[in-house]
Amino acid sequence: MPRWNWVWLAPVCLLVLMFVEQHTITYSLRIIRLGWQRWDWGGLISPSAYFCESVVFASVAYPIYGLIGAAGLLSSRTSGAAGAGSQYLKAFLLIAAVLVLPFVTDTLIWGSFPFNVDNAGIGRLRIIPFLPWPDAPYGTY
Repeated sequence: MPRWNWVWLAPVCLLVLMFVEQHTITYSLRIIRLGWQRWDWGGLISPSAYFCESVVFASVAYPIYGLIGAAGLLSSRTSGAAGAGSQYLKAFLLIAAVLVLPFVTDTLIWGSFPFNVDNAGIGRLRIIPFLPWPDAPYGTY
């Protein structure tokens, strides 16, 4: 990668990482703590619990992988102006995907959280992710 690319790429990656990772790490810790408080042994056989756990892990890890991929795209050598332009476009789209990723993962976590409490205050174990669809407002567990 030409050295001048790092002048703008490093601050952009740091800002995106701070913005995205601050949200995903605090949200993931909140979900893990809530799962710990509502723990039931049925969670070991619940596919919804495994799905939710994998999305929590992906919400923290994939932004880092995406920014590393954007840096890798810009560091690879291409020939011609058209190749360089497509490199910048792909890197920009990858960074934009990293910014959109928390919205997608938060919705997936909310819809698949296995230890729900219904309106009557009774704890229910969700076996299948997203079924039944949560009737509480978005983000309420």
